[in-house]
Amino acid sequence: MFASCQMLTTGLLLQRMATTVLIALSFIVCWTHKAQGQQEGGLQLTRVAAKTPLVVGDDGWLECEWDVGTDTIYSVKWYQVRLQGLQEFYRWTPADEKSPVKLFPVSGLTVDPASVRGGHVRIHNVGLEAEGTYRCEVSAEAPTFHTQAAVVEVKVIDLPDSAPRMAWHQTGYRVHDLVMVNCSSPRARPPPTLSFYVNDEPVDPLWLLSQASIVEPNTGLETAVLTMRFLLHPRLLSRGQGVRIKCTAEVGSVYWESSEEHVPGDQPYHGAVIHSIDEYGRITYSAASNPAKLSPSILLYVYTSSIFMVYFIPWLQL
Repeated sequence: MFASCQMLTTGLLLQRMATTVLIALSFIVCWTHKAQGQQEGGLQLTRVAAKTPLVVGDDGWLECEWDVGTDTIYSVKWYQVRLQGLQEFYRWTPADEKSPVKLFPVSGLTVDPASVRGGHVRIHNVGLEAEGTYRCEVSAEAPTFHTQAAVVEVKVIDLPDSAPRMAWHQTGYRVHDLVMVNCSSPRARPPPTLSFYVNDEPVDPLWLLSQASIVEPNTGLETAVLTMRFLLHPRLLSRGQGVRIKCTAEVGSVYWESSEEHVPGDQPYHGAVIHSIDEYGRITYSAASNPAKLSPSILLYVYTSSIFMVYFIPWLQL
């Protein structure tokens, strides 16, 4: 009997809990549909955009657009989103006929009140501090008080102070020497991507060390450095010009600069051949040849051929 009462009580409790949950879910669904119904035909943001990336010192636009629907605009605000919170720098209240536009100072940019149009704000003379997230917030008048907000990212680039610079580890090179050259692009953010070209051809990646950056503690600007090492093979030498080395610095589609220099080196003697070797080992060279410029492998061949002709050929004829 006691067990039956206990089971009945438990069943009633579970039924009440289920009923409570159903009521709560129904309330949530009804409230959601009501909110959506209120929003239909009301204020809606349609576009939030910005010109990006910007170069330090440039001007740009922040653009916020909406469909007012059946609402009436109360205010439009632009904020910088910072770690410490939202920093408002622009407010437009069309109902305030005397002073509809209000500006507030923020770091990294200025706003010209004569160049604003509703949610469109022209920013001037941007600095690195202007980089980050921007929020547009549009609010409607009573009775709906609808508020819509969206964010946009703005990238700011500080370009290098000059074209890439090359520095050599020695002043002159000869064939088969190890050539080492550094290319640097000074004081930028972000650091540009550096590339080397030899005689207008991209270099073998194995010739390159990993690109490094030197950061200035006070400004955060970075100097990019790339080192190239390669052997000065004769095939790399251009007639009368040595080797042409070019370094390029690139930041996306915003910046591209290059520098080119020539590495002087001994000229290879293309087509140099041995004209003849007589029975006594005397060598006759073609006009284009120079024995002082022959590679060690050719000199070794000449020497062994001479020994063979002088000592072994007469012996074979015996």
